[in-house]
Amino acid sequence: MSMLRKLSIAFIFLLNGILVNGQTMPVELMMGNNYGSVNFLTIRNFSPNSRLGLFNNNTIRFDYKDAGKNSFSLQDLLYVKIFKNLRVAGGVLCNSGGVMPTAGLQYVYSSKKLLFLIVPQVRINKNPSYSLLTILQYKQEINDRIKLVGRVQLNNTFNAAGNIRSSQWMRIGMEVKGTQFGLAVNLDEKGPDPSVENNIGIYLKKDIL
Repeated sequence: MSMLRKLSIAFIFLLNGILVNGQTMPVELMMGNNYGSVNFLTIRNFSPNSRLGLFNNNTIRFDYKDAGKNSFSLQDLLYVKIFKNLRVAGGVLCNSGGVMPTAGLQYVYSSKKLLFLIVPQVRINKNPSYSLLTILQYKQEINDRIKLVGRVQLNNTFNAAGNIRSSQWMRIGMEVKGTQFGLAVNLDEKGPDPSVENNIGIYLKKDIL
C-alpha cells in the first residue's frame, strides 16, 4: 500500500472520529426489492461560529443474493466557508476502485422547510473523473409531532469517456419525533451506455449516537 493511500485512509478515520465525538449522525436504512443500503450524509461546522467543518457522504450497498454486487463509497471532506452558503472542500474518496483525493465546491441552503445542496467535484488522479451531487429536501409540518418529508438526491459521476455511474434517489414519507420513514425509489445507471436498475422499497432515517 502506497504512502498516499495510507495517509488517505487515516484521514478518513480521523474525520469520522472528529464527527462522531459528541455529535449525532443521521443514518438512513433503505430496503428495496433488489438490494439494501445504508447511508449517512452530514454537514457539520466544528463550532457554531467556525468557517471550517466536515462533509461526510458514506454509503454501503448490500445485495440480497450476489455478494459480488456489494459496494461501498466513503467520502470525507474538510470544507471552509468563503461566502455565506458557498464552501471550498477537499478530502478523500474511498471505494472499491481505491482511494482518491478529491476537491470541489459546495453550495448549501438550509431553512426550517427547505434544504438545497449542490456539490461539483473532481477526483484527482491520472485519469480524473468528475461528479455532481444534488439534494433537494422539503419538510411540511402537519402538527407539532408530524412532518411530511420529500427528498430527491441525484448523483452523477463521469469522465472523458462518458458516464461512470449515476443514481437518482427519491423519498417520500413522514417524520415523527425526528425519525423519518416512508417509501423509497432508487434508480441506478452504470457505464457509458447504461440501462436503468430499479430498486423500490421503504426507508428509515434516524439520528444515532
